[in-house]
Amino acid sequence: MKTREELLALSIKELQEIAQEQYLKNRERLLDFASIAQELGYTSSSASSDKYRFIKGDIEIFVDSYSYFMTIRNNRTKQLLASTHPTERIFIEGEWSEMFEEEIRIAKEKISRREKEREDQEKRHLIDEILEVKNERE
Repeated sequence: MKTREELLALSIKELQEIAQEQYLKNRERLLDFASIAQELGYTSSSASSDKYRFIKGDIEIFVDSYSYFMTIRNNRTKQLLASTHPTERIFIEGEWSEMFEEEIRIAKEKISRREKEREDQEKRHLIDEILEVKNERE
């Protein structure tokens, strides 16, 4: 990562390109953070959508499921660390993102269990249909 002085020497276009590269490089990571909020955070529902919020220390992950965007902020410094909002697509790399490894693992496990349950339910449903058709033929 470049120092502040090195970044100050760059043009706005060059800074935008760096920000774009960081965002694109971290798209999978952004999905992991959204999963944390959706799986482990608390939900506030409104007439239009569900909103998910997860807070760990000073860091807050917010997901708006209707508008399909997420923001991550440091509530102490008010710094925007990441956003998927079309007008702010940004991901600022740093130590803050490393403190969520355990939550990412837990969220992925919850998603995996739910997908397995859904698959098992679908299999049971299909088996019931097959057996019903077989019984009708006999």
